[in-house]
Amino acid sequence: MYKASVRRFFALFLAILMVSSFVHIPVYAEEEPIGTAICTASKAMNLRSGPGTSYEKSGSLPAKTVVDVYEIKGEWYRILYNGAFHWANGDYLRYTPADMEAIGTAVCTAKVRMNLRKGPGTSYDKAGTLPAKAVVPVYEIQGIWHKIYYNDQYCWASGDYLAVTLYEDDGNTPTPTPTATPIPTPTPSASEEKAIGEAVCLAKVRMNLRKGPGTSY
Repeated sequence: MYKASVRRFFALFLAILMVSSFVHIPVYAEEEPIGTAICTASKAMNLRSGPGTSYEKSGSLPAKTVVDVYEIKGEWYRILYNGAFHWANGDYLRYTPADMEAIGTAVCTAKVRMNLRKGPGTSYDKAGTLPAKAVVPVYEIQGIWHKIYYNDQYCWASGDYLAVTLYEDDGNTPTPTPTATPIPTPTPSASEEKAIGEAVCLAKVRMNLRKGPGTSY
């Protein structure tokens, strides 16, 4: 009886081993991620089997969890979590591309701090603040707006409060960004120029004066 039970056990073990050899087990390591993302939801976010809310729910991603990203379709990100692929909505993710390289650095020149935005303009939501004298990497420039990386997120900062140093093509030697030098306006002597009118200062206490027509002087 005992020998028969042992034989049945080994026969079952061999059968399972043979069947498993024909089962295809996906190997996710063969696919390279294109970046990483962290869940920014307050508690957790829903995951889907496809890129949209019409797809079935495939799980949930806890807040502050960092995952690899393999594909992006619109606002949906294909991620690897718990050994399986899922799709997550980008509204609750903070994405960092794997191949993004800085094009320079910037120093905050504000007196105390400056506001950061989620996009290149004041119409975008506020994304935090950057303290005075903080040094950050710069990744993109659109007009006066600079895409920087600060506090584990990409955000946009106005160049009005940044001193920017761009890298050369090799990315090693920093090259200072040229700054326009105001051309002084010749000031005629009081005896040569006649007044065209009078003006009264309406400031509550006092107002600043400049050597030329602009705050750059």
